[in-house]
Amino acid sequence: MNVRRYLGERWPGTVLMPRFALGPEGLQLVAAPVFGAADSRAKRSDAVLAHLRAHDAFYVPAAFRLPPVIGGSLLYRLGTAGLLEAHRRHVMASASDPDGQAVRVTTAIVSAMRADVERRGARFALIVAPAAETLARGTAPFEDRARWDRVSDLLCAAAGDCLDALEASDGADSAGFDYGHDGTHYGPRTSRWLAAVVLENLPDLGG
Repeated sequence: MNVRRYLGERWPGTVLMPRFALGPEGLQLVAAPVFGAADSRAKRSDAVLAHLRAHDAFYVPAAFRLPPVIGGSLLYRLGTAGLLEAHRRHVMASASDPDGQAVRVTTAIVSAMRADVERRGARFALIVAPAAETLARGTAPFEDRARWDRVSDLLCAAAGDCLDALEASDGADSAGFDYGHDGTHYGPRTSRWLAAVVLENLPDLGG
């Protein structure tokens, strides 16, 4: 799923990036056949499409190659656009599935990071934080707090020392949180709040 498509919900772009995947031997790094902002011809090469088909949950063939004859019709394009949007929503929803690929890969990455840090004689700690818009609106992430809690528990179990920023925000005034244009990056007030929470919890995080 490591294809950087957008900064905001409607800002398209396709930048291929390396990704991690779970294989028979555990976590493995999968290199991109074309790295960075490749030209449109390279992005539609057989090698790139095979890579996306194997590793990218968002991949839909019709998004890259139109069939002859009917591919040029307005009706086909409108129908394809609707299919792509429905598929995108499905993938975004499945990304928060505690038993799904995205969470399993992320948990494995956290475990690998912790092991690497501890091999160097340091102590690893993780902060699990929702999108800033979630804090500012006071809404449950994934529209399901129980699902967030399950995902957070899995990540925190892999990390050992862990702070759930959403749990820390319970009881806080959501009007005090701000965020950037894309709704994910924290604004100045939210950043200061999170820094204060981390500082307060440093003894529990091994600091």
